[in-house]
Amino acid sequence: MNSEKQVALISLNNRIVYYSIFGISIKGTYLISLAIIFQFLSCKTDANNPDISNNPVDSLDRQAYSEVVHNNSVLDTIPIVEEIVSDLPDSLLNESPANDVAVQQESPVKPKKPEPRAVIFFEEMVFDFGEITEGDTVQHEFHFINKGNAGLVIQSAKASCGCTQPSYPFMAVEPQKHGHIGIRYISVGKEGDQDATIRIKYNGSDKPVRLLIKGKVNPKEN
Repeated sequence: MNSEKQVALISLNNRIVYYSIFGISIKGTYLISLAIIFQFLSCKTDANNPDISNNPVDSLDRQAYSEVVHNNSVLDTIPIVEEIVSDLPDSLLNESPANDVAVQQESPVKPKKPEPRAVIFFEEMVFDFGEITEGDTVQHEFHFINKGNAGLVIQSAKASCGCTQPSYPFMAVEPQKHGHIGIRYISVGKEGDQDATIRIKYNGSDKPVRLLIKGKVNPKEN
């Protein structure tokens, strides 16, 4: 191999290494492999030609070396390398360390916002009707407000005793609006201290709300 060819290989080798370091990662891997092959061939040629200096750059005038490096007719191996690289899949050529870092530095997934739900709040949860006479009827309203951010729907209202009859709105109560649970207590057949529990189920919670009504029922006078 003549000196110009050796210089061309060295120039090509340096160019490949440069692309490998500063270029695309997968593309650089192929170029490094090619650089090793050209380096091997260059060393093998030097071994077969002991008259050629180990460093051909030193054996040439610097100006001549510059002309050789920039002479495209001498660097006829470069188009071969570029042709090989151009045949690589786009998916490989587009991979780069920068892209890998970008994937690793992606911001964590933001937690989902809680779904809107209704929240019921009663102004009172216990009503004491005091003392009444057996056979009297007591009516009361438990007022509430929807403090949630979704419509509040009363699903059921059940009393622990048949003497207590609850009523409730069938339409949804909008956020920050008021509603009430009506209670009708019938004291027929009752005597002494009495209480009844009303269980309220609504769409904002799986846990029912318990209301209490209590008082004392005195017997009728003969």
